[in-house]
Amino acid sequence: MISLKNRGGSMRTGIVRSMRSFWSRSIAAASSLTHFPKSHVLYFLHIPKTSGTTFDYMLRNKFRSVAVTPITCDMISFYKLAEKNYRKFDYVSGHLNFGYCLDKLVFRPIRTVTLLREPRSLLLSIYKHISEYPNYSLHQHMMQNCSTLDLFFHDPVISSHIENWQTRFLASHERRVTPEQIVIMRSLKPDDARHFLTNLSSDVDKKRDSLSEAVNRLRQCEVVGLSEKLLDSANLVARMEGWNPFNSVPHLNESSNKIRVADLPMSILRRIDQLSILDRQLYDIGCSLFKQRLNACDTPAQKQKNNHTLANAA
Repeated sequence: MISLKNRGGSMRTGIVRSMRSFWSRSIAAASSLTHFPKSHVLYFLHIPKTSGTTFDYMLRNKFRSVAVTPITCDMISFYKLAEKNYRKFDYVSGHLNFGYCLDKLVFRPIRTVTLLREPRSLLLSIYKHISEYPNYSLHQHMMQNCSTLDLFFHDPVISSHIENWQTRFLASHERRVTPEQIVIMRSLKPDDARHFLTNLSSDVDKKRDSLSEAVNRLRQCEVVGLSEKLLDSANLVARMEGWNPFNSVPHLNESSNKIRVADLPMSILRRIDQLSILDRQLYDIGCSLFKQRLNACDTPAQKQKNNHTLANAA
Protein backbone atom coordinates (compact mmCIF):
# COMPACT_ATOMS: atom_id res chain seq x y z
CA MET A 1 0.00 0.00 0.00
CA ILE A 2 1.36 3.43 -0.96
CA SER A 3 1.52 5.93 1.88
CA LEU A 4 0.02 9.41 1.55
CA LYS A 5 3.52 10.80 1.86
CA ASN A 6 4.83 8.73 -1.01
CA ARG A 7 1.69 9.42 -3.01
CA GLY A 8 2.21 13.17 -2.57
CA GLY A 9 5.80 12.83 -3.71
CA SER A 10 4.73 10.91 -6.80
CA MET A 11 2.12 13.56 -7.63
CA ARG A 12 4.66 16.36 -7.29
CA THR A 13 7.10 14.47 -9.52
CA GLY A 14 4.36 13.95 -12.11
CA ILE A 15 3.41 17.63 -12.03
CA VAL A 16 7.04 18.70 -12.46
CA ARG A 17 7.43 16.33 -15.40
CA SER A 18 4.22 17.64 -16.97
CA MET A 19 5.35 21.24 -16.56
CA ARG A 20 8.75 20.46 -18.07
CA SER A 21 7.05 18.75 -20.99
CA PHE A 22 4.70 21.70 -21.46
CA TRP A 23 7.51 24.26 -21.49
CA SER A 24 9.62 22.11 -23.80
CA ARG A 25 6.75 21.98 -26.29
CA SER A 26 6.13 25.73 -25.94
CA ILE A 27 9.79 26.58 -26.53
CA ALA A 28 9.89 24.26 -29.55
CA ALA A 29 6.74 25.88 -30.97
CA ALA A 30 8.17 29.38 -30.47
CA SER A 31 11.45 28.34 -32.09
CA SER A 32 9.63 26.99 -35.13
CA LEU A 33 8.16 30.47 -35.71
CA THR A 34 11.36 32.46 -35.32
CA HIS A 35 14.21 30.21 -36.52
CA PHE A 36 16.04 33.43 -37.11
CA PRO A 37 18.88 35.03 -35.16
CA LYS A 38 18.48 38.67 -34.22
CA SER A 39 21.90 39.46 -35.61
CA HIS A 40 20.59 40.16 -39.13
CA VAL A 41 17.45 41.02 -41.07
CA LEU A 42 16.05 38.98 -43.95
CA TYR A 43 14.99 41.26 -46.79
CA PHE A 44 12.86 40.03 -49.67
CA LEU A 45 13.56 42.37 -52.56
CA HIS A 46 10.18 41.99 -54.24
CA ILE A 47 10.20 42.90 -57.93
CA PRO A 48 6.52 43.25 -58.95
CA LYS A 49 4.83 40.43 -60.91
CA THR A 50 7.47 37.79 -60.18
CA SER A 51 5.27 35.49 -58.01
CA GLY A 52 6.50 37.48 -55.03
CA THR A 53 3.20 37.44 -53.11
CA THR A 54 3.42 33.66 -52.74
CA PHE A 55 7.13 33.75 -51.92
CA ASP A 56 6.59 36.49 -49.34
CA TYR A 57 3.80 34.48 -47.68
CA MET A 58 6.08 31.47 -47.34
CA LEU A 59 8.93 33.46 -45.79
CA ARG A 60 7.00 35.74 -43.45
CA ASN A 61 5.21 32.80 -41.83
CA LYS A 62 8.56 31.76 -40.36
CA PHE A 63 8.49 34.81 -38.07
CA ARG A 64 6.42 36.20 -35.25
CA SER A 65 3.93 38.76 -36.55
CA VAL A 66 5.48 41.58 -34.52
CA ALA A 67 8.84 41.02 -36.22
CA VAL A 68 7.70 41.45 -39.85
CA THR A 69 6.67 44.48 -41.85
CA PRO A 70 2.89 44.59 -42.41
CA ILE A 71 1.71 43.40 -45.82
CA THR A 72 -0.42 46.56 -46.16
CA CYS A 73 2.43 48.89 -45.25
CA ASP A 74 2.71 51.39 -48.11
CA MET A 75 5.72 53.58 -48.72
CA ILE A 76 4.47 56.62 -46.80
CA SER A 77 3.42 54.52 -43.81
CA PHE A 78 6.86 52.95 -43.79
CA TYR A 79 8.61 56.31 -43.95
CA LYS A 80 6.51 57.66 -41.08
CA LEU A 81 7.53 54.87 -38.71
CA ALA A 82 9.60 55.98 -35.76
CA GLU A 83 13.25 54.99 -35.96
CA LYS A 84 12.86 52.50 -33.09
CA ASN A 85 10.20 50.61 -35.07
CA TYR A 86 12.62 49.85 -37.88
CA ARG A 87 14.90 48.10 -35.42
CA LYS A 88 12.30 45.52 -34.33
CA PHE A 89 11.87 43.98 -37.78
CA ASP A 90 13.55 40.64 -38.48
CA TYR A 91 11.87 40.34 -41.89
CA VAL A 92 11.27 43.14 -44.39
CA SER A 93 9.63 42.79 -47.79
CA GLY A 94 7.99 44.87 -50.47
CA HIS A 95 8.49 46.90 -53.64
CA LEU A 96 10.71 49.19 -51.63
CA ASN A 97 12.36 52.20 -53.21
CA PHE A 98 14.83 52.43 -50.34
CA GLY A 99 15.79 48.76 -50.00
CA TYR A 100 19.33 49.40 -51.18
CA CYS A 101 20.04 51.38 -48.00
CA LEU A 102 17.88 49.29 -45.65
CA ASP A 103 20.83 48.41 -43.42
CA LYS A 104 21.13 52.09 -42.47
CA LEU A 105 17.53 52.04 -41.19
CA VAL A 106 17.46 48.76 -39.28
CA PHE A 107 21.06 49.06 -38.01
CA ARG A 108 21.81 45.39 -38.63
CA PRO A 109 23.35 43.41 -41.47
CA ILE A 110 20.94 42.50 -44.26
CA ARG A 111 20.53 39.18 -46.02
CA THR A 112 18.80 39.94 -49.32
CA VAL A 113 16.84 37.45 -51.41
CA THR A 114 14.96 38.12 -54.64
CA LEU A 115 13.04 36.45 -57.46
CA LEU A 116 13.41 36.84 -61.22
CA ARG A 117 10.86 35.77 -63.81
CA GLU A 118 11.19 34.68 -67.43
CA PRO A 119 10.75 37.98 -69.36
CA ARG A 120 8.02 36.89 -71.79
CA SER A 121 5.85 35.50 -69.00
CA LEU A 122 6.53 38.60 -66.93
CA LEU A 123 5.31 41.08 -69.54
CA LEU A 124 2.19 39.00 -70.20
CA SER A 125 1.49 39.05 -66.49
CA ILE A 126 1.88 42.84 -66.42
CA TYR A 127 -0.59 43.12 -69.33
CA LYS A 128 -3.13 41.06 -67.37
CA HIS A 129 -2.56 43.04 -64.20
CA ILE A 130 -3.02 46.46 -65.79
CA SER A 131 -6.15 45.31 -67.65
CA GLU A 132 -7.78 43.80 -64.54
CA TYR A 133 -7.02 46.48 -61.92
CA PRO A 134 -8.90 49.78 -62.44
CA ASN A 135 -6.82 51.51 -59.77
CA TYR A 136 -3.59 50.90 -61.66
CA SER A 137 -2.20 54.21 -62.91
CA LEU A 138 -2.25 53.15 -66.58
CA HIS A 139 -5.51 51.20 -66.59
CA GLN A 140 -7.61 53.96 -68.13
CA HIS A 141 -4.95 54.73 -70.72
CA MET A 142 -4.86 51.08 -71.69
CA MET A 143 -8.64 50.74 -71.94
CA GLN A 144 -8.89 53.84 -74.10
CA ASN A 145 -5.86 53.39 -76.33
CA CYS A 146 -4.37 49.89 -76.35
CA SER A 147 -6.55 47.15 -74.91
CA THR A 148 -5.35 44.43 -77.31
CA LEU A 149 -2.02 42.68 -76.90
CA ASP A 150 -0.57 44.01 -80.13
CA LEU A 151 -1.54 47.63 -79.40
CA PHE A 152 -0.49 47.33 -75.75
CA PHE A 153 3.09 46.30 -76.47
CA HIS A 154 3.49 48.92 -79.20
CA ASP A 155 1.99 51.83 -77.26
CA PRO A 156 4.77 54.35 -76.45
CA VAL A 157 3.42 55.20 -72.99
CA ILE A 158 3.05 51.55 -72.01
CA SER A 159 6.39 50.61 -73.56
CA SER A 160 8.21 53.27 -71.54
CA HIS A 161 6.56 51.92 -68.39
CA ILE A 162 7.28 48.21 -68.84
CA GLU A 163 10.53 48.09 -70.82
CA ASN A 164 13.26 46.06 -69.05
CA TRP A 165 11.04 45.91 -65.98
CA GLN A 166 13.32 43.86 -63.73
CA THR A 167 16.55 45.58 -64.75
CA ARG A 168 15.11 48.99 -64.03
CA PHE A 169 13.76 47.95 -60.65
CA LEU A 170 17.16 46.68 -59.50
CA ALA A 171 19.20 49.46 -61.10
CA SER A 172 17.00 52.40 -60.14
CA HIS A 173 13.74 51.95 -58.26
CA GLU A 174 15.15 50.12 -55.26
CA ARG A 175 17.69 52.86 -54.59
CA ARG A 176 15.60 55.91 -55.39
CA VAL A 177 15.13 57.15 -51.81
CA THR A 178 18.01 57.81 -49.42
CA PRO A 179 17.95 57.64 -45.59
CA GLU A 180 18.33 61.42 -45.48
CA GLN A 181 15.21 61.85 -47.61
CA ILE A 182 13.30 59.45 -45.37
CA VAL A 183 14.17 61.67 -42.39
CA ILE A 184 12.68 64.63 -44.27
CA MET A 185 9.47 62.72 -45.11
CA ARG A 186 9.16 61.50 -41.52
CA SER A 187 8.80 65.14 -40.44
CA LEU A 188 6.07 65.91 -42.99
CA LYS A 189 2.33 65.31 -42.91
CA PRO A 190 1.25 62.26 -45.00
CA ASP A 191 -0.07 64.31 -47.93
CA ASP A 192 3.03 66.50 -47.96
CA ALA A 193 5.23 63.41 -47.80
CA ARG A 194 3.43 61.94 -50.83
CA HIS A 195 3.94 65.19 -52.72
CA PHE A 196 7.62 65.20 -51.77
CA LEU A 197 7.98 61.60 -52.95
CA THR A 198 6.16 62.25 -56.22
CA ASN A 199 8.41 65.17 -57.06
CA LEU A 200 11.57 63.53 -55.85
CA SER A 201 14.31 63.60 -58.45
CA SER A 202 17.27 61.31 -58.17
CA ASP A 203 20.45 60.85 -60.14
CA VAL A 204 19.92 57.10 -60.12
CA ASP A 205 16.94 57.56 -62.46
CA LYS A 206 19.48 58.27 -65.20
CA LYS A 207 20.72 54.69 -64.75
CA ARG A 208 17.32 53.05 -64.93
CA ASP A 209 18.33 50.89 -67.92
CA SER A 210 21.78 50.08 -66.56
CA LEU A 211 22.33 46.34 -66.83
CA SER A 212 25.63 46.55 -64.95
CA GLU A 213 23.97 48.25 -61.97
CA ALA A 214 21.23 45.59 -61.93
CA VAL A 215 23.71 42.71 -62.19
CA ASN A 216 25.81 44.15 -59.37
CA ARG A 217 22.71 44.33 -57.19
CA LEU A 218 21.80 40.77 -58.13
CA ARG A 219 25.22 39.52 -57.11
CA GLN A 220 24.81 41.18 -53.71
CA CYS A 221 21.80 38.94 -52.99
CA GLU A 222 22.42 35.87 -50.85
CA VAL A 223 19.72 34.00 -52.80
CA VAL A 224 18.54 34.71 -56.36
CA GLY A 225 15.42 32.62 -56.91
CA LEU A 226 13.32 31.95 -60.00
CA SER A 227 9.55 32.22 -60.26
CA GLU A 228 9.55 29.06 -62.34
CA LYS A 229 11.34 27.17 -59.52
CA LEU A 230 9.54 28.65 -56.54
CA LEU A 231 9.79 25.69 -54.15
CA ASP A 232 13.51 25.23 -54.80
CA SER A 233 14.01 28.98 -54.37
CA ALA A 234 12.20 29.01 -51.03
CA ASN A 235 14.21 26.03 -49.85
CA LEU A 236 17.47 27.80 -50.67
CA VAL A 237 16.36 30.48 -48.21
CA ALA A 238 15.28 27.81 -45.71
CA ARG A 239 18.68 26.15 -45.91
CA MET A 240 20.46 29.48 -45.45
CA GLU A 241 18.36 30.38 -42.40
CA GLY A 242 18.36 26.93 -40.81
CA TRP A 243 14.60 26.36 -41.23
CA ASN A 244 12.87 23.09 -41.95
CA PRO A 245 12.37 22.73 -45.73
CA PHE A 246 9.14 23.77 -47.42
CA ASN A 247 7.10 20.88 -48.83
CA SER A 248 4.72 22.74 -51.13
CA VAL A 249 3.86 26.11 -52.66
CA PRO A 250 0.50 27.75 -51.78
CA HIS A 251 0.14 29.69 -55.09
CA LEU A 252 -1.44 32.95 -53.96
CA ASN A 253 -2.56 35.89 -56.11
CA GLU A 254 -2.53 33.84 -59.30
CA SER A 255 -4.24 35.36 -62.30
CA SER A 256 -7.11 33.46 -63.89
CA ASN A 257 -7.22 32.74 -67.63
CA LYS A 258 -3.48 33.10 -68.08
CA ILE A 259 -2.18 33.95 -71.52
CA ARG A 260 0.27 31.29 -72.65
CA VAL A 261 3.46 32.31 -74.41
CA ALA A 262 3.06 29.35 -76.77
CA ASP A 263 -0.26 30.76 -78.02
CA LEU A 264 1.11 34.13 -79.10
CA PRO A 265 1.92 35.02 -82.73
CA MET A 266 5.57 35.56 -83.55
CA SER A 267 5.04 39.29 -84.20
CA ILE A 268 3.99 39.88 -80.58
CA LEU A 269 6.78 37.67 -79.24
CA ARG A 270 9.33 39.67 -81.21
CA ARG A 271 7.96 42.91 -79.78
CA ILE A 272 8.06 41.51 -76.23
CA ASP A 273 11.65 40.44 -76.79
CA GLN A 274 12.52 43.96 -77.98
CA LEU A 275 11.12 45.33 -74.73
CA SER A 276 13.09 42.79 -72.67
CA ILE A 277 16.59 42.85 -74.17
CA LEU A 278 18.28 43.77 -70.88
CA ASP A 279 15.87 41.70 -68.81
CA ARG A 280 16.74 38.61 -70.87
CA GLN A 281 20.42 39.07 -70.12
CA LEU A 282 19.64 39.70 -66.44
CA TYR A 283 17.44 36.60 -66.27
CA ASP A 284 20.14 34.42 -67.83
CA ILE A 285 22.63 35.63 -65.22
CA GLY A 286 20.04 35.01 -62.51
CA CYS A 287 19.53 31.45 -63.75
CA SER A 288 23.28 30.87 -63.53
CA LEU A 289 23.44 32.22 -59.96
CA PHE A 290 20.43 30.10 -58.98
CA LYS A 291 21.97 26.96 -60.46
CA GLN A 292 25.29 27.59 -58.70
CA ARG A 293 23.56 27.97 -55.33
CA LEU A 294 21.34 24.95 -55.90
CA ASN A 295 24.21 22.73 -57.00
CA ALA A 296 26.24 23.73 -53.96
CA CYS A 297 23.55 22.15 -51.79
CA ASP A 298 22.98 18.89 -53.69
CA THR A 299 24.46 15.48 -54.31
CA PRO A 300 26.12 14.75 -57.71
CA ALA A 301 22.99 12.92 -58.93
CA GLN A 302 20.75 15.83 -57.94
CA LYS A 303 23.13 18.32 -59.57
CA GLN A 304 22.80 16.47 -62.89
CA LYS A 305 19.01 16.49 -62.56
CA ASN A 306 18.98 20.24 -61.78
CA ASN A 307 21.16 21.05 -64.79
CA HIS A 308 18.92 18.99 -67.07
CA THR A 309 15.77 20.68 -65.72
CA LEU A 310 17.16 24.19 -66.13
CA ALA A 311 18.43 23.41 -69.64
CA ASN A 312 14.94 22.28 -70.66
CA ALA A 313 13.38 25.39 -69.11
CA ALA A 314 15.70 27.63 -71.09
